[in-house]
Amino acid sequence: MRVAALTSGRNDPSARFRVRQFVEPLRMQGIEVREHCPAIDKHAGVPTKIVDILPQPFKRMAEPGWRLAKLLTRLPGVAGSWNSDVTWLNRELVFGKYTLERAVHRPYVFDVDDAIWQARPDGKKAVAGIAGRASVVFAGNQHIANHFASLCERVELIPTAIDTLKFHPVDKVDSRRERFVVGWTGSAGNYPYLYAIEPALATFFASHDAELLVMAERPPAFTLIPHNKVRYVAWSPMTECSALREMDVGLMPLPDTDWARGKCGFKMLQYMATGLPVVVSPVGVNAEILAKGDLGFGARADEEWLAALEYLHRNRGRADEMGLNGRTVVEADYSRSVVGTKIGDIFRSIV
Repeated sequence: MRVAALTSGRNDPSARFRVRQFVEPLRMQGIEVREHCPAIDKHAGVPTKIVDILPQPFKRMAEPGWRLAKLLTRLPGVAGSWNSDVTWLNRELVFGKYTLERAVHRPYVFDVDDAIWQARPDGKKAVAGIAGRASVVFAGNQHIANHFASLCERVELIPTAIDTLKFHPVDKVDSRRERFVVGWTGSAGNYPYLYAIEPALATFFASHDAELLVMAERPPAFTLIPHNKVRYVAWSPMTECSALREMDVGLMPLPDTDWARGKCGFKMLQYMATGLPVVVSPVGVNAEILAKGDLGFGARADEEWLAALEYLHRNRGRADEMGLNGRTVVEADYSRSVVGTKIGDIFRSIV
């Protein structure tokens, strides 16, 4: 069987973890996946060097021209889908719009791991149109599945999976550090979620020999946490695993909004796979994952974030136990091998 996967970009997390990491496991099942990655990342803004060289009267045309250029980079993938048995759409092709999906080869699977119906300008209308022609919607969590239940005849719950061979724990006893490391990883666009709990973090760091390790594509800008308490690691495929293994606890704060409830808990699962206890906002799928075992703490108010960190700092043995419990949950329900087998079964069922 041949599958054409139309993804969003080379370093796009959804492309990497919803599609690309399954290429080899699916090949082992006799399913050949060919990825069609656009030349311009779907979420890339207009390069400043292009805007700078444009004459003043044409500068206002930079944004619509850039959107057109990104749309055109999707044409090779659409054409390539006609050489496949199944098309695998990694979200919508153009952010918040229903465009060339009308021309892709069917049957196709619409893979959704965020509340993309909220995307501007026409997200709700766009996803309804795309889902209406899909054979299956892959929903990253139950909140997403509930939204698409009335839009597509078949909706399958496909969580974002973890490569448990790549993301794995270290021996906490042998690697124990004097300084307690609180960790957060994600895209810089999600820094506001981290800033929202900065008062609790600042209080914790003021009275403990601890630091905050932040991994993203650019440094954070805290106002309450001293610089000597923050260590920034630039994200790259080479650093994402090693940086996690330097942490003692992983954080995932979220607001309780419809967009946040569409999140698939991926950073929480990364922490768990690495054997870390977690402190997370019990929002959406985070609450569902927390309910699977003694993995860490759910926190909403500042005092709950602070109390959780205080407990984990004081009880390192219990923290290690929670981390191992999390690892067990990931291996059973969220590993690449388990999820990849389910994806292969679905592909075979629609051809």
